[in-house]
Amino acid sequence: MGGDEDVDSPDRDDGANSSGPDENVDSPDRDDGANSSGPDEDVDSPESEEPFDLGDQAPFQSDQEPSPQTPAERGFITKSTGVPDEAENTDGVEDTDRFEAEREPDRPKTHHSNGDPDPRAGVGPAFNWFRDTDSQWIAFLRDTLVSILIVFAVGFLLFAISGVWPPLVAVESNSMDPHLQKGDLVLVMAEDRLSPEYNAGGTGIVTAETGAEQDYNRFGGPGDVIVYQPYGSDSATPIIHRAHLYVEAGENWYDRADPDVIQADSCAELGACPAPSEGFITKGDNPTTNNYYDQERGISTVVEPEWVRGTATVRIPWVGWIRLAASELELPGLSVTAGALPAV
Repeated sequence: MGGDEDVDSPDRDDGANSSGPDENVDSPDRDDGANSSGPDEDVDSPESEEPFDLGDQAPFQSDQEPSPQTPAERGFITKSTGVPDEAENTDGVEDTDRFEAEREPDRPKTHHSNGDPDPRAGVGPAFNWFRDTDSQWIAFLRDTLVSILIVFAVGFLLFAISGVWPPLVAVESNSMDPHLQKGDLVLVMAEDRLSPEYNAGGTGIVTAETGAEQDYNRFGGPGDVIVYQPYGSDSATPIIHRAHLYVEAGENWYDRADPDVIQADSCAELGACPAPSEGFITKGDNPTTNNYYDQERGISTVVEPEWVRGTATVRIPWVGWIRLAASELELPGLSVTAGALPAV
């Protein structure tokens, strides 16, 4: 036969095909034996491979329940080296993070991947986020809230000290000039706090008459400067004036009044005389605009002790102008009139 000829002999069980060096012989029905071929022939003999040696590994027992897989057996760490298998880590998650997440799957995540607190994780993380975030609007809101909290904290601290709310009042006129001036902010103290024993009728207030005798001075003059509601009206603007006399109900106080102040010749010509009730006779310190008693001009009748809101204790110059500038907001109780009339 020729050298390039292919021969297929399916019916022959043994024997050899006679062929040239380039001939290919296909004998699918032969169970054993060898193909005669040239030096370029490929022989596939799977029976000649050596079997896989299990070594010391124990065979898998079908009646045994398999033990839980470790992170190494799941492919996160190689068995041979014990180091992370970089080929297995294709999702961008660190092996240590993966292991922690699988070890504690129920632990809540309180931070984003960049380290910022997650406000959705609870009250604590939300507070941390609100405190630390660099957002412009959140920072503005945070600073505003902090300022408001500081103001309220200072206010409540002053209230605890003074016992009066509001503890600070702004002077609206010059009737107490030169000792108190328009725009001053004044701290008001409850009249029964730190009161000397010679106060008038157990009210805690020292009058100018008694202060001159006891050398008790406040704001450049004898006696206490009080803040009171004229005629006891809560709707009227409070007045800050000095308490000059303390009178009993029905008392003719004309003879106790300063003759340089009154413009009457008798009690009948003097306003609120005789006294309709027990209380204080008051007057502003300004000798030019307020050289008269409040009761003589009808600014108020005799000031009853219950109408007194407190005594002036500390003066802070100029700060009251802030309140006066916002007077049209009509915030109640934050300003006082130190003038001839109770109106603003």
